[in-house]
Amino acid sequence: MANQVDGQSVGRMVAITKSDTDRFAAGIGLSCNVAGDVNVLCVGMTSPVVRTITAGPDYPWRVIAVYSTSTTATGLVVSYQS
Repeated sequence: MANQVDGQSVGRMVAITKSDTDRFAAGIGLSCNVAGDVNVLCVGMTSPVVRTITAGPDYPWRVIAVYSTSTTATGLVVSYQS
């Protein structure tokens, strides 16, 4: 039997570099290897927000930017459907 994957499953993961100017395609999740604060901009937001995240879990945020300013978490990865 073939594996069945739903439309929200992760198809690829991309390590990202935090930047106060760069944007990237909106993913379906964000995770980190080392816990800390992330200053993120999500789809539909006009201003970023700082959140504290723990290492390991995938946060179901449609992030389009992770700012260098105020971000202390490291090993940031954005998940995409495909």
